[in-house]
Amino acid sequence: PRDPEATNRENPCDTAASQTLAIHDARKGRDPVIQGPPGTGKSQTIAYIIGSAVADGKTVLFVAEKMAALEVVKRRLECWVGTPASSSIAIRRTSV
Repeated sequence: PRDPEATNRENPCDTAASQTLAIHDARKGRDPVIQGPPGTGKSQTIAYIIGSAVADGKTVLFVAEKMAALEVVKRRLECWVGTPASSSIAIRRTSV
């Protein structure tokens, strides 16, 4: 049996099975594609992946086409870590 505390450190929030798989894939170095209609937990999954990577000591670059998507993920990260993410997360608007 797995240690429940270890599970909480690996994935501290309640997630659906598909979200958990995406998080574990990312932690194993795979590049999951997160897509789906509105309201399906994409931003939550991305925030968990970013948070897990940062907890593992990694640096993360998250790119989104829309500024609103960046803001949503930032807010979710702030909820997860319990402090304003602005101290460690920079959001920049650029054009290509």
